[in-house]
Amino acid sequence: IGTVNVTVASALSATYDGNPHSFAVTPNPSDALVEYSLDPDEDYGSSDGTITNAGSYTVYYRVTKSGYRTTYGSFNVMVSKAQLGELEPASEMLLGTESGTDKTVDISAYLYGTSSLVSYTVTGEIADYITVTGINNGKLVYTLAENTPAGATGNITAVIQSDNYENYTLVIPVLVASREAKVTLNEESLTGSAVS
Repeated sequence: IGTVNVTVASALSATYDGNPHSFAVTPNPSDALVEYSLDPDEDYGSSDGTITNAGSYTVYYRVTKSGYRTTYGSFNVMVSKAQLGELEPASEMLLGTESGTDKTVDISAYLYGTSSLVSYTVTGEIADYITVTGINNGKLVYTLAENTPAGATGNITAVIQSDNYENYTLVIPVLVASREAKVTLNEESLTGSAVS
C-alpha cells in the first residue's frame, strides 16, 4: 500500500475582500481525492479549503486514493480584517425634533456585517443635547434632550467595530429638523357679526 504525499500551499494568509480564498493542498499522485473540514469531528467535503470571512482557522484535510493509505493533516490560515479608514456621508442626516430615548437614524449604508459601537464623540451645536447609546438593526440609537434647539447642527464621530474590518470611523454630520409652527384658534376668534 502506497502513501499519498501532500504539499500545503505556501501562502496561508489573506486579507478580507468579500471573496472566497482557497488554501487547497496538492496531492501526489495528483488524482487523489482531497477533502476538507474546519472541524475534524464533522464530515469532510470537497470545498478546496475555501474561506471568506476574517479570522484564524485550522483547516483539516483527508486524502484518499484506491490502493493508498488515507492521509490526514491540518494547517493554520489567517484572513486579516480589511481597512476602511474614515467614512463620511455626503450630506447631513436629519434628526427628528421630538425629544426622548431610543431615537434612531439610518446608517446602514455605512455598516458592514455585524457592527457595534466602540465609542463616539459629538461636536458642534448639538453636543450638549444628544447621547448616543449604540447601533441596532442598521440604525444609530440616540437620546435627544427636551431643550434641543431646532436647526442645531454638529458631527457625531462614531468608532465602529465590524466582523471583517478593522475598527473604522464614521463621521456623521447631523441637523435637528425645524419644528412646525402651530396655530391655535379659540372659539372667540371664530365669532363675528353678519355683514348686511
